[in-house]
Amino acid sequence: MRYDFCCTIRDTDAGYKLVVDLECEVEISFDLSDGPTVDGVYLDGQSLFASSDEFTKWLAKRVADEAESDLSSGGRLYQQVLEAEGISYRGLGGNDPHGRFVRVA
Repeated sequence: MRYDFCCTIRDTDAGYKLVVDLECEVEISFDLSDGPTVDGVYLDGQSLFASSDEFTKWLAKRVADEAESDLSSGGRLYQQVLEAEGISYRGLGGNDPHGRFVRVA
């Protein structure tokens, strides 16, 4: 499923912003045992990973990394995915060995 996503791409070494507020879509799949993963990045309906341009592929990778970071930190995108997929986490936190995702819808 695709979700709207907005991010800023920074050069962490130099400390400046390369791309500010890039509005795109990220395609995310959700596996109950592994959680959410980013499968694609789209701009105006076109896959950035499918481009032959190296900069576009690099940008797609950076956006995917930003989305993965949001997903792993429980950010806004993560909450959108859980709500849209009808998923709930059952457990005492991320380190609970018995914690698991369940589909509630």
